[in-house]
Amino acid sequence: MYEIRIENKSFKTIEFIFLSDFLNFIPKNKIVFQKTNLFKSFDIIVSENSLKKIFDFVLSKNSTLQYELNKFKKIKIKIPLEFNINNPYRFLLAQIIFYKNLNFLYSYQNVGINFLSKKKRCILADDMGLGKTIQTLIAADKLIKKEECKCNIIVCPNSLITNWKSEIAKWTPFLKCEEINNNDFNDKSEIKKKIFTSNFLIINYEKIPNLKKFLETFQYTFSLVIADEAHRLRGNTSKVAYNFKKIKSDKCWLLSGTPFENNLDDLRNIISILDLKTAHSKRDFSLTFLNSILRKYTLRRMKSDVLKDLPKKHKHIQLLDFNSHGKKEYKKILKQISLLSKDNKIGYFSKLLNICIENKFERSQEIIENFLSSRRKIIVFSYLTKPLEKLLNYLPNEISKQSLLLTGKLTKEERDQVLKNFKNAKLNKNILLLSSFLGSVGLTLTNANVAIFLSEYWNPSANAQAEDRLFRIGQKKDVDIISLRIKNSVEENLESILTTKTSINKRILKCLEEEEKRLSLIYSSS
Repeated sequence: MYEIRIENKSFKTIEFIFLSDFLNFIPKNKIVFQKTNLFKSFDIIVSENSLKKIFDFVLSKNSTLQYELNKFKKIKIKIPLEFNINNPYRFLLAQIIFYKNLNFLYSYQNVGINFLSKKKRCILADDMGLGKTIQTLIAADKLIKKEECKCNIIVCPNSLITNWKSEIAKWTPFLKCEEINNNDFNDKSEIKKKIFTSNFLIINYEKIPNLKKFLETFQYTFSLVIADEAHRLRGNTSKVAYNFKKIKSDKCWLLSGTPFENNLDDLRNIISILDLKTAHSKRDFSLTFLNSILRKYTLRRMKSDVLKDLPKKHKHIQLLDFNSHGKKEYKKILKQISLLSKDNKIGYFSKLLNICIENKFERSQEIIENFLSSRRKIIVFSYLTKPLEKLLNYLPNEISKQSLLLTGKLTKEERDQVLKNFKNAKLNKNILLLSSFLGSVGLTLTNANVAIFLSEYWNPSANAQAEDRLFRIGQKKDVDIISLRIKNSVEENLESILTTKTSINKRILKCLEEEEKRLSLIYSSS
């Protein structure tokens, strides 16, 4: 049961309805009134079904309002003192208020909110899945309420724009956000209008150069710039990073779950956004010194430190054998590679991986069938996207009709629809075949609790980010992470290669060299 309180206090408004409509949703024999002396107010106890009808009605008036039924415990409706509860058919305009108990925040998130609120320039570098977006929005909301912020701009990857919009609607529904799109740059007055009428502007990284060019003619200082997935700004030769620094703002908050500490140039470039004194210095600072500066601006917490009650994550590596055809094809490609120069070997690497991946389809189907029988939702990751398409065609019809494919070939709108369908329990879409690149940033997919890696990227942080789409705040069940690898192949050395702090190309070449050494030993008898 849920409680709805009607009272004459003053609250902020997000929607207007006629009180007569509101009362007509609830059968009179289901209403319990209890009058209080302090205020002219009534406690109304209703069933969950009745409450949902009220929400649906309000949503029909305001289709952009986002809600989750189980998060709302009360609705407050303001009514005048002279209201006669016995005359529900009187068309009285009332205000309906949704509010949540702010105790839903974890203590570490309150620390993060206070950290952001007090800093002009900083990095919130929490481990992936700890709610950086929520902390950022509530901290920004506090500043807006104090009138310390006017227009704020959020810079993020294109794939996360919809996520930011929905999070703003969910956590700060009184704040207005607008996306800057390509057409806005053709009509400069449209951007100006959005700046002066919005609390948040949202723009992707690729449009930053266009925004910088616009701001050269229209001198404007944003109250706050928020850069999500801020590791995009690391490269000191990056055009995006260069133009980002030209955007004027009173405050700048960088959000990233990816550490910056391992590269001197990347580190210096990030610090140049935060510490102007160090940025303008000609000195050659050491990695140790720059890290000491970075720590002054950074708040970073790990899941293992702050979320003791998070469900467990079980990681499994399954080594599989080649089938006879796969073994023959792999040997053929490997022999071709041995005759090539180093510069030409990289291009053949994906051919080896594709042969490995196609040898995993049968096992992938078995795993999927097993977890579907337990009514679990599954994500299949692959950083090579063509195998995902092939797997979809390989799976039997009763499984493929439960599957969705999400790769970079889809438009932003199509991607959003795929994710929406996957999260909709009524549609019975229980398998998501997902590009690891798209799945490595910002998405929340906690409705699934099984991840199968058909192929893994040769960068451990990218794989960890993909895992954290499932293993994050909001996950209620234990998570199974299954990596499928082929024995006697480039994949068998993956674990040791991933721990090597070298460039990806060097890792691949090292692995190919090892394969060539093994060639005569492994296949000489075949």
